[in-house]
Amino acid sequence: MFGKSVAITLDKYQFVAGDTIKGTVELKLSKGVKAEGLTISLVVTEKTKRLGVSTRGASTSTSVQEVFRFDLPLDGEKEYIKDAAYPFEMLIPQEALPTPAQDMNTQGGILGKGLGMLASFSPLGNKTRSYKMEARLDIPWGIDATEKVDITIQG
Repeated sequence: MFGKSVAITLDKYQFVAGDTIKGTVELKLSKGVKAEGLTISLVVTEKTKRLGVSTRGASTSTSVQEVFRFDLPLDGEKEYIKDAAYPFEMLIPQEALPTPAQDMNTQGGILGKGLGMLASFSPLGNKTRSYKMEARLDIPWGIDATEKVDITIQG
């Protein structure tokens, strides 16, 4: 069986505005493979939680959607060798940063929890962002090799 995987190693996993994400994507292949490219991405998802009250009682709805993606190509179409490492640096884009209200909710404490509860009753809901680094070796007509790593970004 053909084994293929990618691994992400970061210098650190917690960031603030203006930081650069530095790390390495390592390929672990049992043999060479032709691929369309290798990419590292910063993926931001937003989870919205809404509380509602009706005659039947309280209800909660939750939705998750991708709100931002920044793809950084590390290499293009070629035959990838068995084991290779690709270092990268990515400045955190301004669009990926949390809003001040989202940043307050993630800090916790009585104030953060209170703001989160109040926001969940608004029509817009309580929104929290999560951040991931995602590496992908795009293999045509095959299953891509991917890896995701959670990170934290504070505004």
